[in-house]
Amino acid sequence: MGDLVGTLSRQSTEGVAAFVAGRRATELVSLSLAVLAEAVRWLIPFDERDAHAALGFTSPVRHLEATTGCSADHGQLLVRVARFCARHEQTAAALRLGEINVDQVDLLARFAHDLPEPYGEHETDLLNAAVDRTGEELTRLLRQWRWRVSDAVAAEDTERAWEQRSLTINPDLFGGASGRFRLDPTGAEILAAALDTPPDPEGPVPPRSLAQRRADALVDLAAGDTTPPVDDAEPDTGDTADDGPSDETGKAGDGGNTGDIAEESHAGHSADTEAGGSELRPTGRRRRPVNVDLVVDLSTLTRDPEFDIEALRADLAHGGTISPQVLEQLICDASLRRVIMDGPSLVIDVGEATPIISTGLRRAIQIRDRHCQFAGCTTTWLWCDIHHLTPRHDDGPNSQANLVLLCRRHHSMIHQGGYALARQLDGTLITYPPGHRSEQQPWGLKPNGQWTQPPDPHPPPDPQPPPVAARAAPP
Repeated sequence: MGDLVGTLSRQSTEGVAAFVAGRRATELVSLSLAVLAEAVRWLIPFDERDAHAALGFTSPVRHLEATTGCSADHGQLLVRVARFCARHEQTAAALRLGEINVDQVDLLARFAHDLPEPYGEHETDLLNAAVDRTGEELTRLLRQWRWRVSDAVAAEDTERAWEQRSLTINPDLFGGASGRFRLDPTGAEILAAALDTPPDPEGPVPPRSLAQRRADALVDLAAGDTTPPVDDAEPDTGDTADDGPSDETGKAGDGGNTGDIAEESHAGHSADTEAGGSELRPTGRRRRPVNVDLVVDLSTLTRDPEFDIEALRADLAHGGTISPQVLEQLICDASLRRVIMDGPSLVIDVGEATPIISTGLRRAIQIRDRHCQFAGCTTTWLWCDIHHLTPRHDDGPNSQANLVLLCRRHHSMIHQGGYALARQLDGTLITYPPGHRSEQQPWGLKPNGQWTQPPDPHPPPDPQPPPVAARAAPP
């Protein structure tokens, strides 16, 4: 009994000591943040007067490295925050009063450095929003704010993310491989959803870790082991009398996955045939669907210029906040569900999911286009999304004239990579490289490599660069 009392007494004493240690650590961290804020206050006049040059240093960052021993990254953070505070007095005051810390100001500076006027207009609201948010929460909000106040900046950020996509695989010492990858937002969400597997059941075999389950799921995807049997395509008997377009307000048919984004483009699949050789007929459905769930507030969805910063939402279930360009790509071909909320956390009503593209209309587009309509691409309709030539937020209708098939790669290039696709008056689809779209029909290439018309021997002084190619009008 005495041993038990002694053990409990020691545990109680150790618990109290640990509690005191944690409280003291918290106090010191708070004190260090206050010291950093004070350091920023003194860095502002030091940097404005280029005092570092008088001391023989090439920059204030070099001065901090040499005199304090801080890292270059930490020195850059302090100087970046100091310069941002020098331009925004209200932010400097909030930092000085301890309402926000140096890390939060650094986030503000990173997201608003090239948007001084919008930041000045929303400074009070953004500072209030930063007070009670974690770094991750503030990052999501600032990213969404940045993309709401400037379409040009959103397009630049989105195109940069698209161009930086990559995947590297390096062999290791024992015959395996390791690597790293960077994906665009839609690609990241599709991969995360596809690799989302439940924990292994309890049993005699040790359960796999989350990382191991994802690795196995990735190999299964690459091997095609997750491909379901063909149950959404039928042999084409030549009788297409019942395949005409339906009106765009029709209900989705059974099994129509209109809210799914195709996993991959499968550029090599150029023939709509199964193993037996029979031709497949479009039915308005998809194959190998992966659901991509997105929560977006009404003002962001409708591009309303009046918005509440605290209410901004455009978040993927497995990823982060997305730009208007990525949102536009997703809602090209999705199902929308109305959710009415009272405040930030109370859901009052959830409506039924309504597909943007009806099954009948999708089938009509699949029958007409047969494959991706980006110049030179022959990816079959089985692996394609529906794309709006005129975006929905610009009142683009759900009509056959405004809809085309695009594989996921080229759909992403249109919305995220700066490319454009436009239908001419004669029905021809012209593909434009980034920044080269013209209101007049420019020179273009047909899928067979022939020019749509002979090049002009006497072009104007500043001719528009030619589009990469043209797609012939549908029959």
